[in-house]
Amino acid sequence: MNLKLNNYYFYFILIIPFFLFSQSKDYNIFEKNILQQKAAEYKGEINFVKAQSFYLKKDWDSTLLYSMKQLSTSNNRKIGDYCHHFRGVSFFNKRLHKESQKELFLVSDKFALTSVKNYFLGASFLESKEYTKSLFYFKLAENQSINQKEDAFLADIYTGIGTTYIFLKQYKKAEEFLVKNLQLNIKTKNKERICTSYTNLANLYYELYKDNLAIFYF
Repeated sequence: MNLKLNNYYFYFILIIPFFLFSQSKDYNIFEKNILQQKAAEYKGEINFVKAQSFYLKKDWDSTLLYSMKQLSTSNNRKIGDYCHHFRGVSFFNKRLHKESQKELFLVSDKFALTSVKNYFLGASFLESKEYTKSLFYFKLAENQSINQKEDAFLADIYTGIGTTYIFLKQYKKAEEFLVKNLQLNIKTKNKERICTSYTNLANLYYELYKDNLAIFYF
């Protein structure tokens, strides 16, 4: 019985960061800046501006409503990419992963926020327990985000990669990326993220019966 409870606790803690990221107070600055620039550029597209505003406020239902209105009244491909992105992230936060994946796959490869799109594809496939696909998209997001200098966002990607490797039972690689996650969170001095990083590593070491290391991180 205790073993089952411990394994459940291990699984639960490692999934938490995705919900922390989706519900976090601050957006990726790189993403937020681009969205605000596009809202100014397309200020005449009222439905798009409203969709962007509700997206940043994390009002997912309103985001879905106005992004669909925009898509139904305009053939502008660039704006369409943003609307499908808004819808994909909104569905992810509503835990509708098939719908989320469908919308994100409609976003073109020329999209300015491709790294964010691929992060959410990775997270969505992880939630769907499709681990090979999850790893593929997290790795894409990692490669695309390296030069953005957004340490908090890259740390989230590392958590995703590390967690996926755990479910693939590739524990050495999982440790590598969870340590990278911790290092970046220490750099950003975010106490909540640092605490989560320590807990994830502790649970990894506990799963590997490395009790001394587990106790250190707990």
